[in-house]
Amino acid sequence: VQGMTVKEIVFDMEGIFTYGQAYVALSRATSIRGLYLRNYNPKLIYRFNPVHEALKNMKQFQLGKNTETSDRGFHVIHHNIQGLYPKLKDMQCNTDMKGTAVLALTETWLSPQSKTVSLPGYQAFRCDRADGRGGGVCMYVSTDYETTLFNVQSDLECCCVTCFTQEYGKIMIATVYRAPRVNLGYFIPRLEDLLYSIQREKCDHVIVLGDFNEDQLKDGNHLISQTFANYGFKQTVTACTTVHRSLLDLVFLKSRTLKQTTSILPTYYSDHDAVKISLDHSQ
Repeated sequence: VQGMTVKEIVFDMEGIFTYGQAYVALSRATSIRGLYLRNYNPKLIYRFNPVHEALKNMKQFQLGKNTETSDRGFHVIHHNIQGLYPKLKDMQCNTDMKGTAVLALTETWLSPQSKTVSLPGYQAFRCDRADGRGGGVCMYVSTDYETTLFNVQSDLECCCVTCFTQEYGKIMIATVYRAPRVNLGYFIPRLEDLLYSIQREKCDHVIVLGDFNEDQLKDGNHLISQTFANYGFKQTVTACTTVHRSLLDLVFLKSRTLKQTTSILPTYYSDHDAVKISLDHSQ
């Protein structure tokens, strides 16, 4: 039965007619003692060779091997995690996520009634959906920094904090999630209100990042990016960020004095890769 694991199974191989069928049937048995074969023929257990060859040539996935940025600087990572609870251990094992100043997550799928999700050495700030059905954002900020929550008077799915650093000054980081069903006519005016509020805070550097569901690799008007540009922000991500080869996870930066490096961090536990932006003084 598809999607089910059973203790005992009788497998008649006479009906095999294509690759992979034998593997799927055999994988349903939990032990050799529970497996009974009829019309056994080892030639019927075979793979699809084009897939096998593609796997041999596929680049190996390695955690913690990103070398595009050094340890020096102020590092912020965004990831559309598609459910924080089930992906928490994966995220904690991902060495690319460690040592960052701010970890910004979208699609946490938490509700206000959800239990606290802690990360050692970080303080958490959350904006949950009332029903916990999809969406939601969360920010983890290193306790190395003095951090305050910026109270955003908006019904956007967003969370905004201010970090005070000795080396880089006052840095504001906002995380935003725009669901695909949220109309731009509704979203843009509220985004403008958010950017205006941030602008009034007069921070040294501002980073707004998240999943905006506006594919920057498609032709056409990119109204969200244009709105940020109107407020002096630069979008720093240039490569696709999803398995569908789309660029939805964006980073908008406003800084006159710091140089930035943006890189894509591959993940295996979400349809989205993570995006890392590192700020440092110009050499």
